[in-house]
Amino acid sequence: MGKDVNIEELAKKTKGFSGADIQGLCREAAMAALREDIESKKVSKKHFEQAFKEVGPSLKDEDTKKYEGFKEKAKTTVLDREAMNAYMG
Repeated sequence: MGKDVNIEELAKKTKGFSGADIQGLCREAAMAALREDIESKKVSKKHFEQAFKEVGPSLKDEDTKKYEGFKEKAKTTVLDREAMNAYMG
């Protein structure tokens, strides 16, 4: 990756992106670098900027809320199970 690529900045721009969306974004940025120079070994900020024009988020706000709810429920279930195991000895 080029020195001008800031991972934290990229992360802020990927709200609503699934893991597959991020993978697609990185792939598209790499392809942009190769289209520019077939011998390219680095992906720069401008390649990611081009990729953002082609690849967008697939998750909606309601999807994200649903996953957050599931995460919280799973946490509670694990804590309840641990408490029960501690009580039962």
